[in-house]
Amino acid sequence: MLRLLALSLLLLAACASCARAPAALNPQPAATAETPQGIRATSPALALRATWEALDLNSPRESFTWAMGALNGILTENEPDSFAGLWILPTSPERAAVAFTEAGAETLQPYLEGLPYADRIEVRTAEHSLQALQQTKLDLFQRVTDLGFEAIASTDVPTNRVVIEVLAREEVLAALEREGIPLPPYVEIVEIEGMVTPEG
Repeated sequence: MLRLLALSLLLLAACASCARAPAALNPQPAATAETPQGIRATSPALALRATWEALDLNSPRESFTWAMGALNGILTENEPDSFAGLWILPTSPERAAVAFTEAGAETLQPYLEGLPYADRIEVRTAEHSLQALQQTKLDLFQRVTDLGFEAIASTDVPTNRVVIEVLAREEVLAALEREGIPLPPYVEIVEIEGMVTPEG
């Protein structure tokens, strides 16, 4: 686990110079990766491949899961305006789906050049970016708790929505209406029976 964490941090560091720079996605001969500790890459795809190939994981499934986590992090950093999330398909744990608000296939293609799992990723279209969902989640959680209610907020990436769990749904909805706080159509208020209180 510590090894995976360390290599993930190295991957993010290697990709920092190419974040938000589409021109840097073009393969360049100067990009090399001699060791896991010395990754030098000029594109996210090359940095991802270099780190992925350096891993000595126990199974193809473990390798695929790690690679999808790394790809998710790179897309979150580089494509905030259109990236809508990535998830492993529950019915097929060695396949994944990645969603964008627009031009999904074109946006994803440079990140997958030469990678062995490219044919295991489905590209889908979503209405809201992951960045927008996360911001809505934070804003609504703050407003609900400011009104005096306990809440748990989460982002449901496959359904492209925000979920706010509360103890009294109707009371929360009424309070939001009284305060004139709009509830976007992609937000669901769900009533649950109890909250998990962190120890300590």
